[in-house]
Amino acid sequence: MKKLVILFLLITVSIFAQEKKEEKLNTDFRFHSQIFFNYDYTKDAQGFNDVNNRFYVGFKKNINKVWSARFTLDVGRDKVVVEGPEETQYKGNAIGYNAFMKYGYLKAQFTKELSLTMGIFLNPIHGFSNKFWGHRYITSAYGGKYWNAVPQGVILDYKMGKLLKASLLFTNGSTYHVVGDNDKNKDIAIVLTSTPVKGLDIALHGKYIIPIEDNAGATMQGTAFLGYSMNLFKLGYQFLFKSAKADKDADAVKSMGHVVYARIMPLKEYELFGSFLMNDKNTDADKDKNFSAIGGLEYKLSKGLKFALSYETKWVEDQDKEYTIRLSSYVNF
Repeated sequence: MKKLVILFLLITVSIFAQEKKEEKLNTDFRFHSQIFFNYDYTKDAQGFNDVNNRFYVGFKKNINKVWSARFTLDVGRDKVVVEGPEETQYKGNAIGYNAFMKYGYLKAQFTKELSLTMGIFLNPIHGFSNKFWGHRYITSAYGGKYWNAVPQGVILDYKMGKLLKASLLFTNGSTYHVVGDNDKNKDIAIVLTSTPVKGLDIALHGKYIIPIEDNAGATMQGTAFLGYSMNLFKLGYQFLFKSAKADKDADAVKSMGHVVYARIMPLKEYELFGSFLMNDKNTDADKDKNFSAIGGLEYKLSKGLKFALSYETKWVEDQDKEYTIRLSSYVNF
């Protein structure tokens, strides 16, 4: 009898502790902000980087035990179309300050493993690649042109710790720069990421663009990533593939790319980093391969403040190289 009483008390305390823990859900607005600052020096000009100088500000909020929300604005200089009377309309692009809704979504966390996100969200393969690269404030991961970084639609996530995360995306194909759908086509994609053993990172990504718009051609994209990390270094390789039809009767144009990421961390505050891309935009054409390489040194003053000096060069096969010397900083507060 005494054992039964003790068991009943233990179960009661456990249930009470669980309820008490669940009652501590933080439903406050949690504000966040980041600043990317880049000053470029090239052969022909020097000044602030128009594309990668960004200011992000927004909030996250737990509505209840299931529902949460996020809203983030992206403010910076970007290309915009100048509109006006037909006879004076500027047909090209101009640089101006713009604010976009970078992220805006509702998320339902059904269980610890299963969740559904609706709205404008981060593509898992983009987040995975940039996290391994580690220097998004200098330049985005080189493979980013093979996927939509911030799509609009829904994503179903199933997560089993670090062993496996599977994401199924159904999106409209538009980026966060476009409000709504810019065509009738729809994207369906799957992203698998895994850390089967400590230090080993694996990711697979596949996407099919469903050709709903009149005369639209089908497009398929794929990504495979393999990375290895230790305390002193990170080394990763990424394979990129794309097959796209301009219309339903056209032949598919196949693109293929290879990316290598390398990071060396000899000291806690300092890091040497580098990345190299070879991208063939049309595997059937000659002399059209694009190459990009970047290397630099980063200094981490604190978790929320970093500085970097880097050298980036880009060139097309059999053409002259272009270079950029870049001073970058990252502020998170």
